[in-house]
Amino acid sequence: MYHARVRSLCLTFAVLGPLAGACHHLPPYPTPRVTYGAAPIELPLVQLPEDQTRLYVLVETGSMGEQLWFFDTGYSHTTCDAAALAQEGVPTRKTLSTTRGELGKVRLEAATLPDIDLGGHTVHAPRCAVRDLPGTSSIPDGPGYIVTGVLGTNVLRRFIVEVDPAAGVV
Repeated sequence: MYHARVRSLCLTFAVLGPLAGACHHLPPYPTPRVTYGAAPIELPLVQLPEDQTRLYVLVETGSMGEQLWFFDTGYSHTTCDAAALAQEGVPTRKTLSTTRGELGKVRLEAATLPDIDLGGHTVHAPRCAVRDLPGTSSIPDGPGYIVTGVLGTNVLRRFIVEVDPAAGVV
């Protein structure tokens, strides 16, 4: 009985896996370990002149300094901009992974970031998908700033998140 169930599941995944969309092309982006600091914190929301519809936050990334990140619970995995990581000397590695985004199918690299600080909570060695964000999505770069990446649910799932746009905080 057990072997029949396992074969049935394997057959189901073999048939349905390719139909599952972009996710089956992604390597695992695990939920990183978090050391929680003091009780609830607020991160100020940042509004970009070129993009008034999205929510951005400033994140302290240790050796990389304070960086601007797009806050999006719809991204299943944290994604980093290739140019921003290159500028900071963060190594990336080639993958066979792809994702589908606003501009079609895109090849991904991967990186492990240094620990980041989200308002006193330390996210240890988060992994991210790496691609040219302004070139492959509608996330802008503008004069005087670079969007380092997108905080995805693999990081955000470690937190209870409340967004208060009227107060300008997450």
